[in-house]
Amino acid sequence: MRGLSVLHRLGYAWKALSSSFDARDSPGIKRMFAGLYSGSGGAAPKRDTYELLQTVNDSPWIRACAGRMADASASVTWTLSVKQGTRHATAQRGVSYIQHAGYEARHLLLKELAQEEALTPVRDHIFLNALRAGNSLFTGHDLAWLISVYYDLVGEVFLLKQRGLMGKPVAFWPIPPHWIAECPTPQRPRYRLSWKAWQVDIPMDEVLWLKNPDPVDPFDRGSGLAKSLDDDLAADEYAAKHQLKFFKNSARPDMLIMPAQGAASFSDTDRDRFEQWWHQKVGGFWRAFKPLFLKSQVEVKLLEQNFQQFQLKELREHERNTIIQCWGIPPEMFGIVSSSNRSTIDMAPYIFAKYGQVPRLERLRAFFQERLIAEYDDRLILDYVSPIPQDRKFQLECMKTLPQAFQ
Repeated sequence: MRGLSVLHRLGYAWKALSSSFDARDSPGIKRMFAGLYSGSGGAAPKRDTYELLQTVNDSPWIRACAGRMADASASVTWTLSVKQGTRHATAQRGVSYIQHAGYEARHLLLKELAQEEALTPVRDHIFLNALRAGNSLFTGHDLAWLISVYYDLVGEVFLLKQRGLMGKPVAFWPIPPHWIAECPTPQRPRYRLSWKAWQVDIPMDEVLWLKNPDPVDPFDRGSGLAKSLDDDLAADEYAAKHQLKFFKNSARPDMLIMPAQGAASFSDTDRDRFEQWWHQKVGGFWRAFKPLFLKSQVEVKLLEQNFQQFQLKELREHERNTIIQCWGIPPEMFGIVSSSNRSTIDMAPYIFAKYGQVPRLERLRAFFQERLIAEYDDRLILDYVSPIPQDRKFQLECMKTLPQAFQ
C-alpha cells in the first residue's frame, strides 16, 4: 500500500465495503439476479459431488491423470512484478492491459518491459509467501495440488482467506466443494458450510470461488471433467470388480460331478464318501496331471468363464484411453509407448505443458489477478514461469547457423 494516492486508498475501501452482487446502478441486472435467486438459499452442491471426488481414491486412472496434472501445476513458480511509473491513470490503463493479456501476449509485453528496464520484480510479497508456504496444515505444494484436483474433478474450488494484522490475506485454506451447502445470493451474501457437526456462515468476501461454469446453468455450481466420464468410470470399475470376483469365485465351483444319465443317484452318504475319495486322489500339487480310474460312470460338467469373449482387456484399455484423452495428457507421460516412436516421446512433455498445464494455469492466474491481487495492490502483475520446455532441436539449429554467437 505504500506510495498509493488518496484516491487509490478510497477505491480499495469501497471495494472492501461493496459486494460483488451489488447491482444498484444496474436495475436490469438486479432484476435478473432477483429472478435467478428467488429463494433465500443459494446453490447447493450437486448430488454426485462427493462421489466424483471419491474417484481419486477408487479409480486408478483418475488418480493417475488428476495426480499427474496436479503435481505438475503445483511445481510452477509464481511471480509478481510492477511496471515503473504506474501512479498516473494513463500508465495504470497500460498495466491493466498487461494484467488481462493472454499467455503469449503477456509474456511478450513483460519481456519488452524487462529489456527496457521498466519492470521491477517483486520477490518478497505476502501473496507469494501464501502460495509457497500454504498454511499451518498444508504446504504450498499440497494446497496447489488440492486446487488442481478439485478443479479437474468437480469444476470448482473454494479457498478461505486467512487475514493478517494488516487485513490482507496471508494464507488460504481449501474447502472441499461438498462442504459448501449454500452459495451466496443477493439476499444472503454468505456461504453456508456444513460438514458433520460443523455448521457455520462465512461472508462471501472471505471465500474465493473459482468455478468452471456449467453451460447448462452457468449461475449454478461448477462442472468438471469427472462428470463427463461418469459412464466410462463405472464401466472400468465394474470390469475390475468382475475380474476380482472371478478370483473370489462368487460362491460358484469350477465343476459339477454327478451320476451319469441313467445311473442311480447318489445318497448323501455315498456323495460325501465319493467327495472325500475324490480329494484324496486328485487334490494337491503332486497329484496334478495323474489319471483317475473310476468303477462307475459319472458326469463332470465344467463351469468356466471365457474372458476372451468378454473382451475385458480391450474394454479396460478403451476406457483408459478415453480418460487420458479427456484429460489431454499424452499416453507417453504414463509409459504407454506401444504405438509411439522417438519423436512422439520427445514431444509428449511439450504437448502436456502447452495444452494441459498452461490452460489451467491461465484460468487460475486470471482468477487471482482479477479477484485477489487488487486486495494487495492493483498495480501488481501476476505471472508464472512457463512450464513449456524449450525446443532443443530448434536451439541446436540456431547454434549451427551462427555458432560464433554462443559461448
